Amino acid sequence: MPVHDPTKCPVCDRSADHTTVSSNRDLIQYDCPRCGNFIMAWGHAHQLQIGIDLPCEDAKDKLSILLRERTVHRLQPYLLVLDDAHNITVPGATPISIKELLTNWPKTTTERLQRALVNLKEESPTIGSIVSIRNYDEPVVFAMDKEEASLLVMAMKAQGLVLISYENEDIDLTLTVEGWQQVDELTRFKSSPEHPVFVAMWFGKSEAESREMFDVYEKGISPGVRVAGYRVDRVDQVEYNDDIMDKVMGMIRVAPFLVADYTGNRNGVYYEAGFAKGLGLPVINCCKEEDFPKTHFDIKQLNHILWKSPEDLRERLKHRILSSIGEGPYKPENARPDE
Repeated sequence: MPVHDPTKCPVCDRSADHTTVSSNRDLIQYDCPRCGNFIMAWGHAHQLQIGIDLPCEDAKDKLSILLRERTVHRLQPYLLVLDDAHNITVPGATPISIKELLTNWPKTTTERLQRALVNLKEESPTIGSIVSIRNYDEPVVFAMDKEEASLLVMAMKAQGLVLISYENEDIDLTLTVEGWQQVDELTRFKSSPEHPVFVAMWFGKSEAESREMFDVYEKGISPGVRVAGYRVDRVDQVEYNDDIMDKVMGMIRVAPFLVADYTGNRNGVYYEAGFAKGLGLPVINCCKEEDFPKTHFDIKQLNHILWKSPEDLRERLKHRILSSIGEGPYKPENARPDE
């Protein structure tokens, strides 16, 4: 069987710069002109390059767009892994499986156009900036090829959101004032590391269960999040006047990420985690080890912290946050160097 050619991007097969990751020489960081920056293990890159076990025919095209979107927004690169390889970690990279990443694909054409518009804003340093869509830049506007790019930008032009000009085969785009205003509206509730992390979890039914879950939060989740430099909220501990679900949705919208603990297998946790995923927020999945077999099969392929005690959860959650999301702005001043 031929080995992977690291000079070629395993997603789009174009020539790409690459370096080995210093912490693990089996990992390759790619800088692809189409797909952007991401990391893969050597063997996984080979399997992706030859198309083994892809979940759908257009999987590579969608992966290219989703990876490029990550780079456009200047977020830490994805560590792209196979579904059975969640044990790989790299500091400063977010591990995600191919199948999991594909769930971030827009559910509607309207969402696709909106995310394309936000990408154009990220590529426009000032009002009036020109964004040139060259023969490998179609993912910036959520397009798989030049023809699709033309259709999408014409739709944005029809709505008065962009101005278009052509230079040879390049499409030059400029956001209009209306385009900037729509981006402002779309990002008005943008998440921020300054906002509290949202925790979706079961609070227990009986007195014994409530005590156990109180300890899970107070001795596990809350200190694990705080020592990583983030504030944390649990909706039952926040004063509010709104309808409970309006408050929940509002808190999730602005959170930097969500911690979902599936202990107790409660429907509300699935709902809140799914809502966060739909917004494109990172979700850190946790579950008490003995409860994990009871969870729904749809989430079993996702990377979970399977914990045995609140103290175990605290340590593993802290390290997962630091390795996959990065340190927050509220690092406790009295935290020990090894915390």
